[in-house]
Amino acid sequence: MPAGSILVADDDAAIRTVLNQALSRAGYEVRSTGNAATLWRWVSQGEGDLVITDVVMPDENAFDLLPRIKKLRPNLPVLVMSAQNTFLTAIRASERGAYEYLPKPFDLNELVSVVNRALSAPAPSSSRVVRSTMLIDLHVSEINAAIALFSGVAEKIREQAIAQSTPPAPTPDPSIPDNAEIVPVEPK
Repeated sequence: MPAGSILVADDDAAIRTVLNQALSRAGYEVRSTGNAATLWRWVSQGEGDLVITDVVMPDENAFDLLPRIKKLRPNLPVLVMSAQNTFLTAIRASERGAYEYLPKPFDLNELVSVVNRALSAPAPSSSRVVRSTMLIDLHVSEINAAIALFSGVAEKIREQAIAQSTPPAPTPDPSIPDNAEIVPVEPK
């Protein structure tokens, strides 16, 4: 039977209750809180073998808390979950040092499986590897939107480069009316 202490932080009491029940049934000791301040206090006191936290908390964003957790306890696995399941949220979680990103709603069996894997894995080395599993649940349309965004930015940069390398068009002489005829002048 699994053993370990899990710290859960989510401002939604229903999510905390469901996670507490599922993880307790799986054999884990679970402590839950609705705010980042309590989670930080527990982590800084050395409590917990794993953290599960929502991104949006009433007192602090998990993306701001995560670097402090990783600095104090670099080998503590942190699972980040969010209802804002976008490509950029997953990337940001990875960049901040999350072990895994779980988009809400998530499958409880998958969550328990990720927790089991995180607690049985050897401590990570100092080099970080972006976990490909963080991107599995992303929608193809979100990936396409990100590609379109980056393509649009690249197109704007290309247009600016062309504009800067092309000499400006001559400006018309304001003393000549727009409807004036051009009459060739013969040299004397």
